[in-house]
Amino acid sequence: MYESLSLEAAVEAATGELRRGPDRPLACLEVRGLGLLVLGRLEEARPAFSELFARDPDYPLQDPSLSPSMLGVIVGIRDESRPLVATGRARWLVRESLRLDVQLVGGLRRAERVRFEAETGPDVQREAGSMPLVGRAATATVAVPPNATINALRLRGEVLDAEGKVLASFEDRLVLGLRPEAVEASASPVPWPIFAGAGVVAVAATVVIIVLSQPRLPDPKGTLGRVPL
Repeated sequence: MYESLSLEAAVEAATGELRRGPDRPLACLEVRGLGLLVLGRLEEARPAFSELFARDPDYPLQDPSLSPSMLGVIVGIRDESRPLVATGRARWLVRESLRLDVQLVGGLRRAERVRFEAETGPDVQREAGSMPLVGRAATATVAVPPNATINALRLRGEVLDAEGKVLASFEDRLVLGLRPEAVEASASPVPWPIFAGAGVVAVAATVVIIVLSQPRLPDPKGTLGRVPL
């Protein structure tokens, strides 16, 4: 019925079959969702697609004639229906600082922030906090004592929505890369304007010394000139 464009009849038949029992065939969910979508009844089609993809995230749809906009709607619902999974990573920024990253895949379900706890080893240092979610990623920076021996990290936490509901939990044990060496403090170089100023003073002093060391010569009138007191 759907393939012959009897859309109303196809939706009715699929809905009746879905009401028969708890097995709810996936093909009937597909026909109901597609029929309602083509009829322009997106909000009614969404629950059918959501259930279909929740039960089988990779279920192949069998209608190649769908428009790009309809395919985009289906892809969006498929992504929203996938389980939300969080994965943690960590890397050194400098010797005293680690960057933590949490990446999300699947349906975000209005996730807004990530609450985390980081524990380093073999020297145990603990840090806990919350980081806002930007798109599908959350980032935080934690301080590490400069002389602690650290080569591993346990990162765990929860993904939360605006009301604080836990949408997903995660725990990752990570091996850190080579820790950066400490940056040695070096003497600050003397700014070039100081060198320039010292040079000007030295030249001026030399000129004054040369002038003062010259003998007093007669002026055009044959006198030694006048020296102001």
